[in-house]
Amino acid sequence: MTEGPDRGRLSGAVTRFAVIGMAIAVFALGALAIWSTRVAQDESDSITQVSLQTAAQLRAMQAQSIIRTQTNVLEHDYSEQSLAKLRAAQVALPKALAQMEAGGDPAGVEVARKALQLQSGLDAKIAIWLADLQQHPNAEHHGDDSSPGHRVDAILTQLEVLLNDSPSDPAVLLGKNLDEVTSSTRAVRRTASFSFRSGWAACWPAVGC
Repeated sequence: MTEGPDRGRLSGAVTRFAVIGMAIAVFALGALAIWSTRVAQDESDSITQVSLQTAAQLRAMQAQSIIRTQTNVLEHDYSEQSLAKLRAAQVALPKALAQMEAGGDPAGVEVARKALQLQSGLDAKIAIWLADLQQHPNAEHHGDDSSPGHRVDAILTQLEVLLNDSPSDPAVLLGKNLDEVTSSTRAVRRTASFSFRSGWAACWPAVGC
C-alpha cells in the first residue's frame, strides 16, 4: 500500500525529466538549424568570393597572353586588327587584376597587388615600343636589354610567372574552399545526430513507463 505514492512520484519525476529532455532537444535542434543556415551562408559567400577572384585571375592570365601574342604578331606583320586586339587586352588586364585584388583569398590579393605594380608601367613601355616599331619597321626591336621590345617582354614575363606560379593557383583555391564546405557539412550532421540521440534518450524512460 505504501509503494503506490512512491511509484507515482517516481513516474512523475521520470515524466518531468522526459519533458525537460524533449524541450532541450527541441531547443538544441532549433539552434542547430540557425547555426547550420549561418554556416552554409558563410561558406557560400566564401566560395562566391573565391570563384570571382579565380575568374578574374584567369582573365588576367588571358589578357597577359594576348598582349604577348599580339606584340609578337605586330613586330612581324603590323596591322590595325592586331593593334586593336592588343589595345583590348591592355584595357582588360588592369580590370581583371583590380577584381582579383578585391577577392577574399589573401594570397590572391597579394599577387594582384604585385601584378598591378608591374602592369602600371606596361602601357607606357608598349607605347614606346609601338612608336619605335612604326619609325623603324625593319629594325630589330628585341636586341639588347635596353631595347623597347625587350623591356615589354621583361614585364610580360614577370606577370606570367606571378600569375601562373603563385600560391593563388585557381584550382588550389577552389579545392580548399570546397574542402572547408565539406568539413562544415559533416560537423552539422554530427551535431544533428547527437541532438537527436540525446532527445530520444531523454524521452525513452517516459516511453518505457
